[in-house]
Amino acid sequence: MNESIVKEKLIDGRKIVQSWFHSRKALLLLVTFAIATVALVVGKLDGDHWVQVCKWAIPSYMAGNVGDSIATALGGGNNA
Repeated sequence: MNESIVKEKLIDGRKIVQSWFHSRKALLLLVTFAIATVALVVGKLDGDHWVQVCKWAIPSYMAGNVGDSIATALGGGNNA
C-alpha cells in the first residue's frame, strides 16, 4: 500500500493500520470535490464556482482536523 495514505497506530499495545479513506471528513471532502468536478465537466458549474467550492471545502477539512487534534490533545475528542 502507498505509505502516504496508510499509517500505523499503536492503540492499547495493538498495531492498527489506518487508511486516509477511513476518515469521514476525508470522504466528505472527496465526495464534495468529485461532485464539483463532475458538475464542472458537464457544464453545470463554471470554473469560478468550482474554485469557490475547493476554496471552502479544503480549509474546512483542514480546520476540522486541527480542531480534532486539539480536542484529543486536551483529553477529549475522538482519537480515530
